[in-house]
Amino acid sequence: SSLTDMETVSREEMVKLYSMRWGVEEGIKNLKPKMKLGHFGSRKPGGIYQEFHAHIFVMNLVALTGLAAVEQIEKKTEHRKRDYKYNWQNAFRFVRDAIVKMFSKDKLGNLLEELVTLVSSSITAIRPGRKFSRVGLGRKNPTNPNYK
Repeated sequence: SSLTDMETVSREEMVKLYSMRWGVEEGIKNLKPKMKLGHFGSRKPGGIYQEFHAHIFVMNLVALTGLAAVEQIEKKTEHRKRDYKYNWQNAFRFVRDAIVKMFSKDKLGNLLEELVTLVSSSITAIRPGRKFSRVGLGRKNPTNPNYK
């Protein structure tokens, strides 16, 4: 924390603030590397703004589709030991593949139902308190090789 006077804020308040911040950090984690936000196809400011807003739109669409799938996921997994959530990366892929059809198809309701069914079919278990060392996983050089 960049808090200069730790006497004014209690430990419990800091824990509460941190938990409120967690959702924002997860959103940025989804936005930046998974949607390749650092690799814009345009060099002009107008094109970059357009791409950025398109990424935000798709991210919101994935979140809304995931919220719509929660009820189906809960029904499917009610007999299981763990709780489950939708797989964000697969949901993004499903939405990305269907987005052109959304704006060109007459039967949008059917497409949205199919999309929610797809998202609810790709689930992952929620494992509270999981501890797994992730050192060494991922790409060696996360930056764009053309960037210097």
